[in-house]
Amino acid sequence: MQSLPFTAEDLPYLQALQPPDWQDITPHYEYYINSPQCSPIKIVEGDTIVGVGAAIRHADTAWLAHIVTHPEHRKKGVGAFITQSLVNVLSDFETICLVATPLGQPVYRKLGFVEEMNYVWLAGEPLDLEYDTTYIRPLEEQDKVAVHAFDMDTFGEDRITRLNQHWEKALVWDENGTIEGYYFPTLGEGAIVANNPTVGLNFIKLRLKTNGLTIIPLINTTVHEFLLGLNYKETITAKRMRLGKERPWKPEKVYSRVSGQIG
Repeated sequence: MQSLPFTAEDLPYLQALQPPDWQDITPHYEYYINSPQCSPIKIVEGDTIVGVGAAIRHADTAWLAHIVTHPEHRKKGVGAFITQSLVNVLSDFETICLVATPLGQPVYRKLGFVEEMNYVWLAGEPLDLEYDTTYIRPLEEQDKVAVHAFDMDTFGEDRITRLNQHWEKALVWDENGTIEGYYFPTLGEGAIVANNPTVGLNFIKLRLKTNGLTIIPLINTTVHEFLLGLNYKETITAKRMRLGKERPWKPEKVYSRVSGQIG
């Protein structure tokens, strides 16, 4: 097996690797190819692409994402080879994270990744719920420093490069001049971070108008119980795992995660 850069010419081959229960991964790989913060790779055996994966860099942390093995080449060590190849690409980073499905967890454990916490998928129909608009307003230029600091404090990472791509549609909860939460509708799955349940659940009610799937850290019991009370159903769980230095973060403030790519 050989690790090579994944290029635009390889995009058509993703169909053969695409897990049937995942959303289309092609747009993600298009992003990885065009982003200087990302390193997508393909694993080739002979003339066949048997696996793919991507590394995503923040300021001083990194993530692995969309690690996929061709169905006909599973249980042959391809997943471990992809992961180790990506870790090698990120040798300068002290902390590397990923979100692992049950299928991938044993592979990552063998490579030294440790479990941090669980995410849970809650699915239902979009709902037209009333929510308090008193303190919700569009993010303005002068809010960026505060939201960036809020994001770093919550996630223990500096993700400014990704935030910079999504300021335009972002909303903040501005309570008497203090930002108590924010909602990025276009960032991943629609990230919501809040200091307290009032803020977080109001943003969730807004998000549910257009999106019936919410993925949360299981430790956030407030939003978990709220969604179960709306008859949303748990569908799957996955584990956030880490290789290297631990970064303290506050998952209880996350009411809707960004994505499997960056937590």
